[in-house]
Amino acid sequence: MLSGACAAVPAFLRFLRAGGWPSIRGHVLRAAVSTVAATVAMAGLVGLAHTLSPAQRNGGLVYHPVVWYYLLAIIPTALLVALALALWTVAAVAVTRRLVLARPVLSAEAVLAVALSVAMFVITRPRRCGGSDRLVGSLVSGRAVWFCSVGLPSEPRGTMALMSVACAVATCGVVRVARSWRDLRLG
Repeated sequence: MLSGACAAVPAFLRFLRAGGWPSIRGHVLRAAVSTVAATVAMAGLVGLAHTLSPAQRNGGLVYHPVVWYYLLAIIPTALLVALALALWTVAAVAVTRRLVLARPVLSAEAVLAVALSVAMFVITRPRRCGGSDRLVGSLVSGRAVWFCSVGLPSEPRGTMALMSVACAVATCGVVRVARSWRDLRLG
């Protein structure tokens, strides 16, 4: 993913030098404001979480009023984080629609997109690739406790379901790349 972004940097800089900032300013500013709001909300949530015991953070002892504040704060914070991610995605799409990429860069981007999609399929197919469900499950439930504590699936099956949805979306992208590949090669 980083390789694809780096390959587009020269085109992005040309776009900005050519006066493209006003066409994307609104998208970037909305995304930046939502990021600040999500960061403030996350900081507040972390501060509140540090006043609770592990049992209270995980929904135990719900009769305590602070636990209710904590549980009620999780949903809007998660929505703010999702909004920030969505607005940055909108900003990125607005930028990429305006970029003029050379054919070799487009070809490289197409190859990288297909490779990333294949990697996602390899990770998501535990029966065929052996053990990836345990790997993803241990990474998510062992290292990213926050992922499990905000109401998202903590079991490898739930994580795999989310990854399967991502694979379905990636398939749509691969189909688009395949349709345009001939045009890219003929140039």
